[in-house]
Amino acid sequence: MENEDNSFHIPQYIVGKVTNSIGKQEKLQYILKFIEQSENCVQSKIPNITEIENPLIDLEVISCVKTYIHEVKRQDEERKQLCEKAKKLVSSNGNLSELQDVWTELQSVQSRLKPKGIILNETSSQELDSIRAAIQEIGKSQRIQKVGGLEWKAVTEVSFPEELKYFKSATKPMVFRLMEFCFCVFSKTVLVFTLDGKFVTALKRDAFFVRTERDWERVYLNVKRNEYTAKFVAGDSKRVKIGDERFTWTYTNSDGSKDSGYINNPCIIYRYDTMEYGKILLCVADFSERFSFSSEKAVIAVEKAVAENAKYNVDRKSSNKSNFISLLRMLEPLSEQTRKIEETYAKLDVPQKKYCYIERG
Repeated sequence: MENEDNSFHIPQYIVGKVTNSIGKQEKLQYILKFIEQSENCVQSKIPNITEIENPLIDLEVISCVKTYIHEVKRQDEERKQLCEKAKKLVSSNGNLSELQDVWTELQSVQSRLKPKGIILNETSSQELDSIRAAIQEIGKSQRIQKVGGLEWKAVTEVSFPEELKYFKSATKPMVFRLMEFCFCVFSKTVLVFTLDGKFVTALKRDAFFVRTERDWERVYLNVKRNEYTAKFVAGDSKRVKIGDERFTWTYTNSDGSKDSGYINNPCIIYRYDTMEYGKILLCVADFSERFSFSSEKAVIAVEKAVAENAKYNVDRKSSNKSNFISLLRMLEPLSEQTRKIEETYAKLDVPQKKYCYIERG
């Protein structure tokens, strides 16, 4: 997410105490114009958050989001008060020296470290990549059946939520819809959004899991046409048992014999084969969707992804080092300045200390 710069910029030559290039009234009107143009931009956009009590809540991420919201609101309020003060000075025909002081205060507020976004210290998404690949393979299946709930495309073809822009990560999440929520699954956390893109909360990574199993269906096969009559399987399914071939006619008598009343009554050769298909459960906490799919290739891909995800251990410990601090140590290892910078840096939410931290600039 990139925060908009909500400041109003008043040129130095307008508010300067020394300049006599234009009259006082003209200066005040010029400043008023800048304030009016900028007043609507003072309020920064911040993510929503919903208070939920649940053992699966990711407290570190939620705490970071709350801190981010608090800091943005506090800075917005300071700037708003300064804008109002400047407007009163202009409307009351106040002196330019006072207005210069207000403008200096505003610049001071702007020059502080500003919260620019919420960093998720993600470095790899290998186990998620295998799940993505499996979902793509399922999407290629000749037959996908929902087991109640949503259609496959409604679950898997989901755009990034609007308020995901407040979060930054080196890796892309796996995004899908389960029931009435949108979930962004990262390697170390799960962000929850409403369907209209509003942030709700964050859940621990182990709230997300995938289950799969194989099942079988006995299907009718027209041998001559090589056409299956089935509910779950298709031509891309694995055949686990081939039945014995039998024959009948298009039109038969009640005892199964050929009905001679039809001139065009061809013989049909058929058999019943046993075919294999896959089932998948996508689940985050109490939200889930189930599907069956025909592709044997997809079954293998899902089984691999589930095995990798089951072995995956969420580890938020980071060995990241600050290149800036490392460089200072190398150039001036014993200097007082280096020590002070290290102490200041250690108090900030920096990558080597936390998984989730606020980016400031």
